[in-house]
Amino acid sequence: RTVYVNENVTFFANYTNLTSGEPINGSGVYCEISFNVSPYGPFNMTFNSSSLLYEYNRSFSLGGFYSWNVTCNGSVQGYEPLSANDSITIKQGYLEVMLVEPVDQKNVAQNTTFLVNVTVYCKKGYCGNVTGRIRYNSTSSNPDTDISTTEGDTPFYITDNPNPQNCSGNPLDKDEYCELVWNVNATGTIGSSYKIGALLESNMSYLDDNTTDNNTIQIVSCILDITLQWDSIDFGNLQPGTTNNSAPGNVNDNYNITVESVTTCNVDLYIKGTDLNRSLNDNYYIQVGNITWNNATNEYSSGYRLGYSWNLLKEAVSPSTNVTMYYWIDIPFGITADNYTGTLYIEGVESGEEP
Repeated sequence: RTVYVNENVTFFANYTNLTSGEPINGSGVYCEISFNVSPYGPFNMTFNSSSLLYEYNRSFSLGGFYSWNVTCNGSVQGYEPLSANDSITIKQGYLEVMLVEPVDQKNVAQNTTFLVNVTVYCKKGYCGNVTGRIRYNSTSSNPDTDISTTEGDTPFYITDNPNPQNCSGNPLDKDEYCELVWNVNATGTIGSSYKIGALLESNMSYLDDNTTDNNTIQIVSCILDITLQWDSIDFGNLQPGTTNNSAPGNVNDNYNITVESVTTCNVDLYIKGTDLNRSLNDNYYIQVGNITWNNATNEYSSGYRLGYSWNLLKEAVSPSTNVTMYYWIDIPFGITADNYTGTLYIEGVESGEEP
């Protein structure tokens, strides 16, 4: 098992009659253990009548690689004295690490920055001076190359902090915490993807390095973030054979599509829909074309009929823009009274593209 500073360690010695297999113990028989670190010993080991082994317990205040020697002497009973040597590695502590940002499968627009946030906790003992470096997979399936700090390098370069970066609270003692952040510009080819991870190291020779989990960055031409400020349109109870039935939110401009500020390009908005089907799912339905929409004014007469295929709703919408929509429904003759429901789809794409 892994042993850390100040943890109790049990050392064992098996002093056995080779012929009978019986343990050698009794009056005048002893086993002693010595170490190459203070307190050095020798110390008497205690015979355990259950395990039939000699045992000695101690802990170590500092991490390191330590040798120990056991000498057992049963000459008073006619047995040959025996000695054995071994060693033990005591860990100073360990680094508990986490890649907080970016999240896995994150899309980043080409030539924009994203945040890398790494946390490290010092566990079990003293961790010394801790350094973190962020890497990407250049030549293998996992991160193997430090991200450059030179402006313009591809596929990434750091715009602010050094890489590697030292913990500001160095040296870290038990249960102390460090957070490391970098802003990284994604300059790689559109459509490419890379794994991002961090390597955390200490200047303590007996403290193991540790790596975070790896998360994937995908470099894209544009980041789209669009919010519909409503979740449904309820036209209420309507009579067959009526037209120009206004959606209740039209009067208050409730049906807004927001192109959020984090969007990195102009957006073309498209719209389509489905028929409105009766809850019994029989032959009664209201065709999708009975829905009319308008993206400019609350006027039925200048609106457009909803269709099954994508139709351009508005083009080249810039980030931080609201597009207000208005809707109407015509109710045909010859349908039975009931609840009718359908689906309205709105999709945003990078300007010039299609859904």
